[in-house]
Amino acid sequence: MPNPTRENVHVNRPLTNVAMNYIQEQDRYIADEIFPYVGVQNKSDDYFKFDKGDLLRVEAKKRADGTESAGSGYRLATDAFNADVYAFHKDVGDQVRANSDNPLEPDRNATQFVLQNLLMKREILFGNQFMNSTHADYVGWGVENTSADWSPDGDNPIDDIQIAMDTIKSVWERPNVAVMGQEVYSTLRNNADIIERYKYTQPGVLTEDLIAQVLDLDNMYIGDAIYNSAEEGAADSISYCIPEDAMLLAYAPRAPQVDLPSAGYTFGWEGLEGADGLNVRMKQFRMEERASDRIEGEMAFDMKQTGSALGYLFDNITLA
Repeated sequence: MPNPTRENVHVNRPLTNVAMNYIQEQDRYIADEIFPYVGVQNKSDDYFKFDKGDLLRVEAKKRADGTESAGSGYRLATDAFNADVYAFHKDVGDQVRANSDNPLEPDRNATQFVLQNLLMKREILFGNQFMNSTHADYVGWGVENTSADWSPDGDNPIDDIQIAMDTIKSVWERPNVAVMGQEVYSTLRNNADIIERYKYTQPGVLTEDLIAQVLDLDNMYIGDAIYNSAEEGAADSISYCIPEDAMLLAYAPRAPQVDLPSAGYTFGWEGLEGADGLNVRMKQFRMEERASDRIEGEMAFDMKQTGSALGYLFDNITLA
């Protein structure tokens, strides 16, 4: 063998301009965008609920001369929210920080790690509460369709979605928001009827905005974020945070309204001083007994269903 060898002239060391870091882009998380956000000063409180039946009942009558007008009233109740606090931390040891090679930045990496953990938690909670009828935390919607077949040989998704929209419209207003799993989105992108509507006027690949136009939606959200459900040390089990075979149609105004209902609200406790636009507070403080700095994140919220009749869930859709 000729000498010197390759191993003699080069010692492998980490590159300084690349590292494999599985941090998801924040725009993959949608749970905080679907229902209107309500910033609250108290961790728990009540909000008023008008009785829908009383407000929509027609009781006006003809009035004879000299008689009283017909009259009635409406019931008013309260419901409660409780913004639970979720927290997570990562310690950065002094020796780790001092001995880290480029491009590692232990403090920045730890901050990303903590933030991602919190955002994945909120995303999973949304999926379990509002789009997974088999989960213990599921709250239930006005209609739950578990028999939809949108496979190539199945039903037309547009027809099923139109029925769902008409169902919600019959009790209040046409739904303006859709939340769907990744597989549902892929199915709709390749649906022949949707493609047919746009192939002459909008050539190319169907986008989220184009599909939203076909379905007459103001906003459409795709569950892109993923997570690992395996315990540490076990083989990875990667899944979508939002069930990939589910779709929720709902009516939700873009901002909180005193005189409008909404399928849900996200109550965010703003008592966490320093919380950012994601309602997340990040802190870094010294843990001298561990010779480390702790990077800790907190978020406090309650994603609350406030109008079950304003939502229609397609669950366990047959897609293939």
